[in-house]
Amino acid sequence: MVIERTYSEEIIRSIVAHPKIYPWICEDGAPSPENWRPILIDSVYYLLVKEITKQNPIVLGLFAVVPSTTSCVYQVHTALLPISWGPLAKQAAKELLHWVWTNLPNCTRLCGEVPANNRLAYKFGIEAYGMTQYGRNPKSFLKNKKLQDVILLGITRPGV
Repeated sequence: MVIERTYSEEIIRSIVAHPKIYPWICEDGAPSPENWRPILIDSVYYLLVKEITKQNPIVLGLFAVVPSTTSCVYQVHTALLPISWGPLAKQAAKELLHWVWTNLPNCTRLCGEVPANNRLAYKFGIEAYGMTQYGRNPKSFLKNKKLQDVILLGITRPGV
């Protein structure tokens, strides 16, 4: 498995706007999948995940890693395609942690925010990333005209 940075708007859009992903990661008021565009700036890391095969690499999805503070804390946004769901997705999360701890030396904490109704994403954050819940942001995600809580997850760099 390989994780590599991409700046390709086309590749990023094709993954994030996938019909099995986009409905779960956007809230009311977000642009339609066709109109969604990534923010392409140097501080945002779009990390493509590929499985290397004998024929061609298979794109499994991507992670967006975005600084929350000028140092220390980064947010992770996960967009893994259905082809990766299961053991490959868990492996990808472990690879992402390795990539972050290796390539972002100032990152001491990686966090994620999961709408309370997205139980699979919550479970993935706990089991695959090894994150723990550190808080809850009440009524902060509008989906289907209903405010939902957002669960705050995080993991600290080993040895910190």
